[in-house]
This record gives sequence, C-alpha cells and structure tokens, in this order.
Amino acid sequence: MVRDILDSVAVGKLKGILKDRYGKGLRVNFMQEVSSLEIKEDGFLLSRGDLHVPIQVNDKFLATAIVDRGASLQKTEQETVSQLIRLFLEPELFNWYVEQMTHNAKAEPPEEVISIFQPFELSEENQKTTAATNILCLQAKNPHLIPRLAQNIHEVAERWAFLKFSDIQDQVKTPADLKSLGALTLLIEDILNLSPEMQDILHLALADGSPADEPLLLIGCTTPVEELQAQGMLHPGLAKIMKVHRLEVERLPRDPKLMQETLEIMLEF
Repeated sequence: MVRDILDSVAVGKLKGILKDRYGKGLRVNFMQEVSSLEIKEDGFLLSRGDLHVPIQVNDKFLATAIVDRGASLQKTEQETVSQLIRLFLEPELFNWYVEQMTHNAKAEPPEEVISIFQPFELSEENQKTTAATNILCLQAKNPHLIPRLAQNIHEVAERWAFLKFSDIQDQVKTPADLKSLGALTLLIEDILNLSPEMQDILHLALADGSPADEPLLLIGCTTPVEELQAQGMLHPGLAKIMKVHRLEVERLPRDPKLMQETLEIMLEF
C-alpha cells in the first residue's frame, strides 16, 4: 500500500536528511498538481514558498514531493534536494507501481475501489532515521560504473585505504575479522560473488557496527535488490540494509559538484 511506502525506513531516512541538514519537512502528494506544467524529468517547481519535485519514471507521473519552505534554500541546495528526493522516492514508488499493475492484471475487479490519488503526511512515529552508516549499495545496470563511483566515494569519505574485498576475503572468517580491518574503504564489486556464509558475516558485522572505526563497505549489484531477495540469492537481513542505503548509480547527478554534495550527504546518514 501507499502508506507502507511512506512509512518505510528508506523514506524515513530521506525525511531525516531534509530535516537535519536543511531544517525542512517533507510531504508527498499523489494528486497530479503539476500535470499542466512543462517540467523536465529532473526539474522542480517553486510554488507558494515550497519546493515541488514531481516524481516521474518512464513518462509516468507517480507523485509530487513537497519540501516545506524549500524556496528559501539556495539554488544549489534546491538542486541537491531534488536529486536526493528522486534517488529515494523513484525506486520506491516505481516498484510499488509495477507491483500494483501486476496484481491488478491478475485480480478480479474489486467490489470497492480505493483511489491512491490522495495527499499523505509522512507519519512521525515510523520515521526514525538510521544512524550514520558504513555501507552503501551501488546498484547499476552497467557494472563498469560501480568501481568508478566507488573510487569517488572513497575520496569523499577520506578513508585511509581502498581495497577490493576479493583481495582479502580469505582472511575474513568472522564479523570480528571484517571489523578489524579498520576505517578503510572496501569494495565488493558484485554481491553475487559472495557465498551465503560470507553474506551472513557481512550482515552480522553491519547489524552491530561502529561506522567511524570500521570499513566502509561499498556493495555493488547489477540486479535490483528486490529481485535478488525474491529469488533467494541474497541474505534477507543484508537485503533490508542494502535497500535502505542504496544508490542507483545511473540516477546520480552528472554535475560533479552536485554529485559530491549528494555523496557527502549519503555518507552522513
């Protein structure tokens, strides 16, 4: 349901970023308020002091995210905020849309039709943000983009070393072994290269970690996390963490300054 999306951990994290970094609240409206306006897919609109960000995927309007008093932000901040909103909301809403279309195609016509086109406030009780993390899931259709972005993230994070997990995995037998590597950047180019036992070790290490003193794990995948989880190819607990801390590489800003700002924000949360 739509409420499940808005109460998800990923959306709660987005709300926390906007509140803590910019002091702004977030609303999501499923009425197509901007349908008559020509807005580019990566654009936004300022209206009555608020920042409106239409969420559109493949020419399908899914929702409008509204940042309260967003017009008071600097232009570069407005651009960064709109990119962050799309990074978090587009995959959540599009996955939900696909699931609904599939369900509706199989189901009998319901006796009662409930419209999704209604505004919702994000509920406060379920919007607890996660602490600063030492993991980012880099999801990309093109596998060559993953190591490139990983290097950029390493430079922003300013960790003391950059290693590929494949070079040291024989030394990792327990979560403690992984944590003992210290505050370096560790790239796992493809999560499917790891055995179920190693995925379990990663999950245990991340479930009880100290981000500043332990490796920053950059985990790549070329198939959506939801699909891998549905096929039983991904540890359920690890999949949950990866979905919360996911970056869709192709969706990141192309402008170098905006990309750096986005990465800095993601590493703070």
